[in-house]
Amino acid sequence: MISDFFDELETAVQAWIPECKFAFGGLEPDTQEVPPRVCWVPSEDRFEGTDSNGRSWSPDEDNSVLTVKHGFVLHIWGDDYEDTMTLYRRVLLELYHVAGGWRSYRLDKAAWVTHQKPDWMKDGTLVLLSIQILTPLLEDPEDYATVKVVDLDCTDTKDGDGIIGLAED
Repeated sequence: MISDFFDELETAVQAWIPECKFAFGGLEPDTQEVPPRVCWVPSEDRFEGTDSNGRSWSPDEDNSVLTVKHGFVLHIWGDDYEDTMTLYRRVLLELYHVAGGWRSYRLDKAAWVTHQKPDWMKDGTLVLLSIQILTPLLEDPEDYATVKVVDLDCTDTKDGDGIIGLAED
């Protein structure tokens, strides 16, 4: 589910910026290419309970137990500030469209890395965007047995005293 979301976002961004590379995991000096580049780095998951109807964020999912907020930091890296800003804005726009609006993700914060850049980054500009992708944790009703009680004779067994019980054989 999450990997499909990333794939769709990559395709959408590359329609506008074809040379942009996407990767899952951190920026690594030994595998690093050149900008533009977007890396998805898992951070922290959070959880949200259901409402009084037993549903989480998705009203279409009757069997949603809770919402998992999958945390990621997007490392958005461009050649310079202007290129990074263009890529950053495109990622924000495509996040909105791929996710189907604000309902299935949250933006937390963005931090520009201006000091203590690693040597391998050279003159590029990096922004770190914290997001949460919301997914319902669904309970599959087919995973649970259904108990069906049949052929109970529930009659008044005490000669009209109004107490209903099981008839004895």
